[in-house]
Amino acid sequence: MTVTAHSSPAYFAAANASDGFYSRFPALFDPACGKWQKIYIIKGGPGTGKSGMMRKIINAAKEKGEAPFIFLLDNIEDPHNLGAIIRSAECAGAHGVIIPKRRSVGLTATVAKASAGAVEYMKVARVTNINNAINELKEKGVWVYGTAAEGSIPMYKADLTGPAAIVIGNEGDGMSPLVRKNCDVMVHIPMKGQISSLNASAAASILLYEAVRQRLG
Repeated sequence: MTVTAHSSPAYFAAANASDGFYSRFPALFDPACGKWQKIYIIKGGPGTGKSGMMRKIINAAKEKGEAPFIFLLDNIEDPHNLGAIIRSAECAGAHGVIIPKRRSVGLTATVAKASAGAVEYMKVARVTNINNAINELKEKGVWVYGTAAEGSIPMYKADLTGPAAIVIGNEGDGMSPLVRKNCDVMVHIPMKGQISSLNASAAASILLYEAVRQRLG
């Protein structure tokens, strides 16, 4: 089991550990700020590599008797966005959130605070290659929906009742070209105003609750 604790209270995370699940760990005393702080660990042992991580997310859905519902975040950089997305995903009953190992914010203390405690309950997994994760999900029968303003269908025409993964792109650049290419379907959120884009966490929340609406029938 690998634990990394930064000397600053602003960053407690297993940011450089191997792929696997993030999990909350009991507080440790941080001499930098003179306070007890929560840290994060990567659960060690068998089954926490990429394939093991994917199995755990899929199994979380099976245990509930539900079709898998997963969010993939393509290089989200703002910790407040990541925390807000994790919070919304947990509230909406998503089974897991997948983030890249590089060029993406990790589970920092700011993310934990923005999530309002949702990191305690939501499976957040880090993968070396987001495209490989997409392909593995597709092999397991999960449909992958990319999101972009020019998506071919509006979100409410996408069938989110079955096994589904939704990809949210980077705050500035959107999804990378290869990630976009690997998605099964590209969807868009209908926009009626003068501004043509939404904050990443706001877009994620809208899509999450469209899936909830569909799944509730």
